[in-house]
Amino acid sequence: QGAEHLPPGVEVDSNVHQVKSSKIPTSSPVSKSSIKKEKLDFHAEGLVTCAAKQTLTIKDLKGPVGVTVLSDSSLAVVCRGANCVSRYSREGEFLGIIKPGREFVKPSDILALASGDIVIRDERGIQLFSSNLEFVMFLAEEVIDRCYGLAEDDEGRIITINCNTVVGDKVKLTMPGMTDVFFIDRGINKVVK
Repeated sequence: QGAEHLPPGVEVDSNVHQVKSSKIPTSSPVSKSSIKKEKLDFHAEGLVTCAAKQTLTIKDLKGPVGVTVLSDSSLAVVCRGANCVSRYSREGEFLGIIKPGREFVKPSDILALASGDIVIRDERGIQLFSSNLEFVMFLAEEVIDRCYGLAEDDEGRIITINCNTVVGDKVKLTMPGMTDVFFIDRGINKVVK
């Protein structure tokens, strides 16, 4: 990429193919901002990363455990302690909460999909939201016991780890005491792999 796409003050050698930066601008709603000078890190895979030159601090988060950038460039922060997912501008201004299809119970994972939709995982399962943050559906609700982690494959399927910790004969899809990796097709709302 050309230098015009880099944050101010970042210089890149012509042999570098990709630069990643977590730079987030700050303004008055932010409680504090610190500026750090960091060096570029060169990785064997040809990637170059640079640490943020500014940090963003948002007050009053209760148990933040996950974050993603939404299609409108706002930030979504998963707060396990408050059982909610809050939205903030890149300047730290509170924009509201994402309204779930059912109340979140200890949410922990959030993933922005290539389509702009998002998925949020909590203790009760996975909820899918449209790119305009409206609840769409619960994903694979009939087969998920307790899931961990979220990812998307190149076919747009949601990937999660499902654990059945139930003692006894209760089986949805994963056998008791076992763990499976689920690939969920959100178009048909089924585990397909």
